[in-house]
Amino acid sequence: PVRWRRVIAYYVLVYAVSYGLVGGFVLSGGSFKDPSWVFFAQASALTPALIALGLTRWLWRAPLSSSLGLRLRADRWLLLAWLLPWALALLALGFGLAVPGTTYDGTLQPAVDRTILSQTQLDWLRQVAARASLPPIALLVPFGLLSSVTMSFVSGCGEEIGWRGFVHTELRALGFWRNALVTGLLWLGWHLPLLALGY
Repeated sequence: PVRWRRVIAYYVLVYAVSYGLVGGFVLSGGSFKDPSWVFFAQASALTPALIALGLTRWLWRAPLSSSLGLRLRADRWLLLAWLLPWALALLALGFGLAVPGTTYDGTLQPAVDRTILSQTQLDWLRQVAARASLPPIALLVPFGLLSSVTMSFVSGCGEEIGWRGFVHTELRALGFWRNALVTGLLWLGWHLPLLALGY
């Protein structure tokens, strides 16, 4: 049977700690308009994993590997998960450019305007691109692929251990599709307020 109390306790705790951290970040002068927020977001993404580890180990005293889905193995789905977002992004770009009246801006200046990159980062990217005789946009794919297995790996594990490890394991009795739907909705609910704040 699904242990709903554990799932609800986990969700409430993750939500409270996460938004406590966001509140502390904003009250201490942090801003989502400053590119430094990316480092805060990367670090705070560890919250789901740390809470899942703490509850599983010290409150429920359950084995970590089976409770959190901690199994390392080579899997072709990992390669697909690593590459598919880039293929979808390129496909979306193609569809977007097919819409009448749209144009392509390869300068990446809109990324600075939306605080995805700082002007300093964009200038550095342009210098590297100029040395490689490539447009700056062409470097985003290899840099993105590299960062997804380095810098983003830690925050990704933070979310995966919590949501796909702990919650998905607890909801296994629902069957695959209902489990995936409920886990996805809980994950989305955790992200919605951050999206509303500008994340």
